[in-house]
Amino acid sequence: EGTQGFYVSAEQQLITRGDSEEDLDKGLFVFAKYARGDKDVAECEQSVGLGACLHGTFGDRTDDQAGIFVGWADLSNDPMSGYARDETAIEFFYKVAITPFLSLKPDLQYIINPSGDPGIHDAVVGSIRLELTF
Repeated sequence: EGTQGFYVSAEQQLITRGDSEEDLDKGLFVFAKYARGDKDVAECEQSVGLGACLHGTFGDRTDDQAGIFVGWADLSNDPMSGYARDETAIEFFYKVAITPFLSLKPDLQYIINPSGDPGIHDAVVGSIRLELTF
């Protein structure tokens, strides 16, 4: 018959790092995300995410970023879905601007109830991303 859902997000800068026009995009930003799907067909009925990101971290590291994110996924309660619990993830990252077009971004996540499966232990996942901007 069809399905439906929606997604909404909001971001707000709380603190500006400096007073000059060049510094307007530097400082502390917070954001929130919410998504909802049709529980009759979606494996994840809803999800919520909250986070903060500091643009311009220390002293002269004005192009670096540091952030934290917490996300929750409301996994299906349908016994046939295989999900016994909801999943929660906590993420930390630091983006090092090596040049204006090249950055390195280590990331660490702690995932509670991965895939909603009680048989899987909570997981720590790390990654390092090399970003090239054209």
